Amino acid sequence: MYFSPKHILYPALVMALFLFGACGSYYQRNLAFQDAFTMGEMEEAQKRLENKNAKKDKVKVLYYLNKGVVAQMLGDYKTSKEALLAADRMVEDYQKNYGLEALSFLANPNIIPYQAEDFEAVLMHYFQAKNFMSLSDYEGALVEIRRINLQLNQINDIRKKNITYKQDAFAHSMMGMVYEAAGQTNDAFIAYRNAYEVYKNDYSKDYGVGVPAQLTQDLMRTAWKMGFKQELAQYEKEFNQQYQPPSNAETGDLVFFWHNGLSPVKAEWALSFTVIPGEGGALTLKNEELDLVIPFPAESLGKEEKQGLLNTRIVRVVVPKFVERIPLYRSANLIFNGQKHALDMGEDINAIAIQNLRDRIMREIGEAVIRTALKLAASEVARTKNEGLGLALNLASAISERADTRNWQTLPHDIFYTRISLPPGTHNLTLQTAGPTGTREQPITVVITKGRTAFVTYSSLETVNKPLEGIWGQ
Repeated sequence: MYFSPKHILYPALVMALFLFGACGSYYQRNLAFQDAFTMGEMEEAQKRLENKNAKKDKVKVLYYLNKGVVAQMLGDYKTSKEALLAADRMVEDYQKNYGLEALSFLANPNIIPYQAEDFEAVLMHYFQAKNFMSLSDYEGALVEIRRINLQLNQINDIRKKNITYKQDAFAHSMMGMVYEAAGQTNDAFIAYRNAYEVYKNDYSKDYGVGVPAQLTQDLMRTAWKMGFKQELAQYEKEFNQQYQPPSNAETGDLVFFWHNGLSPVKAEWALSFTVIPGEGGALTLKNEELDLVIPFPAESLGKEEKQGLLNTRIVRVVVPKFVERIPLYRSANLIFNGQKHALDMGEDINAIAIQNLRDRIMREIGEAVIRTALKLAASEVARTKNEGLGLALNLASAISERADTRNWQTLPHDIFYTRISLPPGTHNLTLQTAGPTGTREQPITVVITKGRTAFVTYSSLETVNKPLEGIWGQ
């Protein structure tokens, strides 16, 4: 949808400039929360999150998502469930405000309420499922994991094509874990098999995440439990290993999740386009660096606006880009009685986020180019009639043109996991994390019940770089 600058651009620019100045940066107003969270001070982060800026309508969904993560890390699963449910309702019930959308097209996308990225809407159900898993509510967990697949189906229906994130392999693995914990071994086998197919066919190619070694064990174990001799033989051949049945049935299981690092943050990416006239009054905009040519809807401009745009020659736009926060640790082992159990990567959230934005970046660039060009055309027309007004509108256009850098920043960089069979009782294990600066050991205490599965999560928030400083202007 395009809007004629003749009728609504001037007042919209004035209002956009006012709103931009009044609203300020979401990140700058929540630095205190971010600092406390990244330092692992969750009680302090929880206090700092409760401020009027974090709860504003335009960012309220992020408030609830962050609140859900912090409460879960504090072991307050009831509060986490309520916060994530509130975020879920906002994502589901969101109705587009076309008045604000028009203004955002002419000013910047920060004017409208933030809507979760595709992968954020999916991971919201991951965290909710973990709340239920921690409370041994397996039916509730299964509902949330199934909603991951429903959410992805809905995204596929909306996007239609040019989308990489179509299935979530780790969600299928989690579904298998929950089914197995609930004693539904056949369903667990099917879920693990689905996970294996997605890792093998999609994740290894799209995100560089291969089939986790733990998943191969899960597949063979559930095939053996169900008496699926043909399937077990097939996987033993495919994985080039022979399955060893457990020697002791008097055990329980620990499924351990390691949330490593922090997810990427959005920054602004500036691009310049040259305005090129074509036949029949057509206009195109070209970026030499990317060798990118975008047709401009010249029919949306009058004669004066079109000439004004040609006079400007250069259109500068800003679009969002993700900046990685590199984790301090690269790998980890869970140690029990001197035996090391390697943790396998199940989900690379950083890679998913970057690819998700890359899939739609052309649309982002196109909208930004058209939005900026319309404003520049109108300001040039105004300048020919009133030098002061034209300069003011040009300045307003430059100030108001901002990329939407809002995103869910309390997600982990990636998720690792493993499964260990342990005898009943209380056990002290060691999480050994490794990175360029060496290893670190963290004691982990778990309580195991015979025939039951305990789900435990530990988060390492340390990162090598601090891209937030440059983004927030610190």
